[in-house]
Amino acid sequence: MSSDSIPPLLGIANRDIDVLRVITDCLHEAVCVIDAEERVVVWNRSSEKLYAVEREQILHRRITDFFPDSLIARVGRSRQASHNVHHSPRAGQHILASAEPLYMNGVFLGAVSSDRDYAEVTRLYQELEDAKSRVQFLEGEIQRFSGS
Repeated sequence: MSSDSIPPLLGIANRDIDVLRVITDCLHEAVCVIDAEERVVVWNRSSEKLYAVEREQILHRRITDFFPDSLIARVGRSRQASHNVHHSPRAGQHILASAEPLYMNGVFLGAVSSDRDYAEVTRLYQELEDAKSRVQFLEGEIQRFSGS
């Protein structure tokens, strides 16, 4: 979708939306931004992969049309941030999500979320724990051989 066909949302110029899209497409986390009416303004490539929903399908549509129990929509309605929440936006899907309401000059604009596959987060945590165990083992071996 070209910037010419994007209506100005959140008071952001079309060119700035394009720049924001390029930036968010570089992120590993799934990033979604909704406006005050819960319409999707930003949906990055990682969101497409995580949720199997193409950008062209979801942009300018209500997030709840795709995810009725969406954390970002709840944050938008409550105006209360949620951080590192284990969330299931669809049956059988588990993610770790954070979402924040967006304000500019005291005016509520919408909300932003950053999501990761829970299985990936769990795998990374396990890798970190394994590396920590190896370091502790090696430290013990060094002490044993050095006679300390």
